[in-house]
Formats: sequence, C-alpha cells, structure tokens
Amino acid sequence: MRTITAQQYMDGGDAGGDYDEAFIRHPDTGSLREVWDVGCEHDEFGNVVIYTAAADPIRVTPNTPIEVR
Repeated sequence: MRTITAQQYMDGGDAGGDYDEAFIRHPDTGSLREVWDVGCEHDEFGNVVIYTAAADPIRVTPNTPIEVR
C-alpha cells in the first residue's frame, strides 16, 4: 500500500499513479472507507469532495492522505 493526497486522487493520471483500490480515513470517525470511483470535485471552500460508501461524501483538504494499492 502507498499514500497519495486527495488532490492527486482527484487529478488522476500521472499524479495519482496506478492502483486498484483507494481508501480514506474519515476525518471525524477515523474509520477507513473505500473511495468510490465516481469522480471528485472541489467544494466552495477548496476542499476535495470524496465519495465513499457513506451516505454523505467526505470533504477533506487537498493534502489529506489516501491509501492506494
């Protein structure tokens, strides 16, 4: 497993590198969530919006670590 940033995940391509799965720790609960491959976007505050199995997307700063393998 290796770590990329939320911004690298959002940018994809060379920035994100090759991986089959991506996981993020929820900033409030600390639980590990698999990131869904449905795309990302910035919110109005510059946070990266990450979609997971959670009901609501997770909003994190661009430098938040995402574990990939």
